[in-house]
Amino acid sequence: RDRGQIDIFLVNASGSSSASSASKFTYTKSNDATLSALTISSGSLSPTFSRGTTSYTATVANSVSTVTITPTVNQVNATTVQYIGATGTTAFTGAIAVGSNVIRTVVLAHDESTTSTYTVTVTRISNDATLSAITLSSGILSPTFASGTESYLSLIHISEPTRRRGI
Repeated sequence: RDRGQIDIFLVNASGSSSASSASKFTYTKSNDATLSALTISSGSLSPTFSRGTTSYTATVANSVSTVTITPTVNQVNATTVQYIGATGTTAFTGAIAVGSNVIRTVVLAHDESTTSTYTVTVTRISNDATLSAITLSSGILSPTFASGTESYLSLIHISEPTRRRGI
């Protein structure tokens, strides 16, 4: 329902109460599905929160395995739910993986039909510093590349310069 009715009961000094049609009013439920604030427990949102912006990013260290994203609804009767992933309904529990993590906050207005979605893409930096390839502009790499190998030689061919002989 998008409308509601509130009965107001008047209580007199003797404790009896009564309601009358004069003491009833009707209200319309809000369709405000916006946030007035959005914060993250580690790192910082980019861009800085603004009511008109619904997409944010944040980067956290590899040591950060959980984050809390705290939404503040603009209208007190609106509700929120958070999901992990760009689509679907898997609840966000706070755990994040190494790499990119899309966290969606869906705001449901008091009218129970109007929604807005705010997305925060949290990137957890990898602590993997191994190389995936080495490319030389000339020469031969020895030994052949392997990600676990840390020491290589580059074998290059140097031709001797042509010497001028005097006559």
